[in-house]
Amino acid sequence: MAASLAVTGTTLTNAAWTDNEYVHAHNVGTDGRCEQDSGTTTTASARQLSGTLLNSNLDSVAALHGLSVTNDGAGTSTASANAIRINPDTFMAPLDASALNTDLLQLSLPLGLPVGSADVYSQWGQTLNNGNTTAASGLITDSGGALGLGQTQNPDNPPVMATLNLGAVIPTALAGITLDVGAASSIAELTYCGDLGNGWQGPLPDPLVERSYQASALNLNADMPTLDAAAAGADTLLRDVNSKLQAAQPGLSAAVAQDLIAASTPLLGGLDSLTPADVETEVKLDLSQLDLTAAKVLLTSTMTDAQGLITVDFGSGVARINLAKAEGGINSLNGKAPNTKIALDQDITNQLSTALTQVLDTWRAKVITAVQQAIRATPASVTATVTVRSLGIPVGEIGLGLGPVTTGQLLDLHYGVPGTPVAPVTTSLKLLVLSPPITALDTLASGLAAALPFISGKALHNGLILGVVETLNTSLQEQTSPVGPALAKALEQVNALLSITVNVQPDQPGYPGTTKSTPLSVTALQISLDPITALDLSIATSSIAYTD
Repeated sequence: MAASLAVTGTTLTNAAWTDNEYVHAHNVGTDGRCEQDSGTTTTASARQLSGTLLNSNLDSVAALHGLSVTNDGAGTSTASANAIRINPDTFMAPLDASALNTDLLQLSLPLGLPVGSADVYSQWGQTLNNGNTTAASGLITDSGGALGLGQTQNPDNPPVMATLNLGAVIPTALAGITLDVGAASSIAELTYCGDLGNGWQGPLPDPLVERSYQASALNLNADMPTLDAAAAGADTLLRDVNSKLQAAQPGLSAAVAQDLIAASTPLLGGLDSLTPADVETEVKLDLSQLDLTAAKVLLTSTMTDAQGLITVDFGSGVARINLAKAEGGINSLNGKAPNTKIALDQDITNQLSTALTQVLDTWRAKVITAVQQAIRATPASVTATVTVRSLGIPVGEIGLGLGPVTTGQLLDLHYGVPGTPVAPVTTSLKLLVLSPPITALDTLASGLAAALPFISGKALHNGLILGVVETLNTSLQEQTSPVGPALAKALEQVNALLSITVNVQPDQPGYPGTTKSTPLSVTALQISLDPITALDLSIATSSIAYTD
């Protein structure tokens, strides 16, 4: 990286920084009128990870010591032992992915790219002879001598840099809670020699210090037993659907038979003195087994609300909360004032509750829709025998045959969906006396044949859609109802214990510790558990110091 590396195709971040986001590398932007030997001792320090884990100071891990570069003010820059020299004044120290992996912290560094590439994590320092000093840590890029905070390859879904298993610290309170930290970077710049006005370069009366940071993602993952239970309960409900469908068929057959008798009333005019009591029906409605594959796939699906605040993995029972978006947008962790705390306050908790409700409602609706589609796709057949009696004596027997046709077609006929083709019905007539009223029986047979598809659709709607499907929907609501309160309780526990601060600057108001005037530093993220001292982690820290 830095001035000696030619990185092509790299762009500087366009995040809404509150300060400058680039610095000049060696011999870039100077015109020779600046002092080359400033007489000022300067130091640039960069460290991606520091602090304590499980009460162990990370200073004890050699691979995490970071980088320190010092210029003596007389033309000589020296660096810490782990540094890689780029040029006389510029050094870097790439991070080691295997440096630290504990039950509490898992690192995911680098991003699978060679050292020096764009989008690779590093620790970088430069102390120029004229006093200008720069420190950078994290995801940084160099292009044409301009050092900037890099962009992740997929800004909508940045890679995880580190995962904190909070349950490893407090298993009871935070069991199943993890925090994923995305790309984090920072830059601190000291401009000792700069523009004096009218294009003249020279030592500034008041050296300029500028600090920038970037935190691309922060996701809180909650492993929720209530979510597991909801998915398992839904699976049981789906496995019962076909058995309930088969159990419903006698009732469906009886409903069709009853409506056939009712439909015969206006058709009996040609049969003297006959009433519906003289008409007997025997009906059998057959339904095939439902293919519920599409519904079962949803039981292991992953869904996100419209705002992208919360993602629910129904297969693993994990709810992932995007804290960056919960703060107000995809880049909302950035551009914050120094020492801004990220809290799961009531407003954010309410947002997340609404988002979770949306996801659960959408999931349940998709399951119900998939079951309805399975019902609509399954074949249905109806056979009916209608016996007509006169003075107690059977005079004719009408046979009706419908299908197999899809259940959906019969339902649409009942709903009156325009353009739905009427399912054909076969008819037969068996005469049981020597002089039957053939014309009247033919009229009755034709009328019942025309009515049978609509009658069958009504029975299927009442028995399956209002019966099986609505019962399933109510049961799914009962399965998912505990999920929301469980998440709210988990967030309450996290908010009480977990402290997250962005743009940490020890010399500025609101610093969560003892105020320090030197060195002048910026940390992208500081994560700690209060009042527990087992975790106090600083991510992407860049510092500069100078002595006249």
